[in-house]
Amino acid sequence: DAIIEYRKNNTISNPDDLKNVKGFGETLINNIKAQIESNKKKDKSNKPSYSKSNNTNSIKDKNTNNSSK
Repeated sequence: DAIIEYRKNNTISNPDDLKNVKGFGETLINNIKAQIESNKKKDKSNKPSYSKSNNTNSIKDKNTNNSSK
């Protein structure tokens, strides 16, 4: 629950930001740091192949150039 409350007003951009969340100490952060960084690298490669146009409400598929509403 503490991390959910923290994220309502703050961003977590690296594992050390977790030090500001109640219940996250140095030992816990060091134990999970490798897993967090591994997931961060994985997330970059899993970007969606679609984008929403700023001018319309349609979603354009970058793979087919077709759009749908």
